[in-house]
Amino acid sequence: LGVLFVLGGLQGAVGWWMVASGLSERVSVAPERLAVHLGLAFVLLAALVWTALDAWAGPARRGHPGPWGRRALGLLALILLQILLGALVAGNDAGRIYTDFPLMNGRLIPETYGGPTLWATIAHSAAAVQFHHRLGAYVVLLAALALATMAWRARDLGQGARLFPAGVAVLFLGQAGLGVATLAAAAPVGLALAHQVMAALLWIVATIMAWRLRRV
Repeated sequence: LGVLFVLGGLQGAVGWWMVASGLSERVSVAPERLAVHLGLAFVLLAALVWTALDAWAGPARRGHPGPWGRRALGLLALILLQILLGALVAGNDAGRIYTDFPLMNGRLIPETYGGPTLWATIAHSAAAVQFHHRLGAYVVLLAALALATMAWRARDLGQGARLFPAGVAVLFLGQAGLGVATLAAAAPVGLALAHQVMAALLWIVATIMAWRLRRV
């Protein structure tokens, strides 16, 4: 509970740090600060869900996560990375360019990918951040499908534990489809908000999955 309190206070401080970047020399916040603010919000959300589940069921018997727990936590980390990449897309308004799929203006790697520096490419190139977000989606989708398949075939998992990886994979398929639709429509507010809400729902289910498999 102390950690939750600290995370809540830190989120407020990071929020001001983010907003301050839009009060001078720009009319929008810095994409990297937006990503930090969003990432911290999702970490806080996961911590709240995890704490609630522990309060309901009690602490885990095992001191360290087993193989299934490590796999689930690995997938959770990949999902968080993909969320951060999505924040960079939003911060750069990168959902309004290269609206074709699966290529980007007919190319695998967009023509305007590179920026003047490595950091400018990673955080401020609209073409690059969209490209990275697409690649991240492929990686997370493959990882989610692999974990769901392994869990479904596993004999050491109960039926309830098997359902969560399958649920995460199905939700991510829906989230990927919604992302493509949002991109094809040049990121209208309604679809963009739906994409963010789906990300939060996916994150909650993935957190519950990690908590459940941590106890196997």
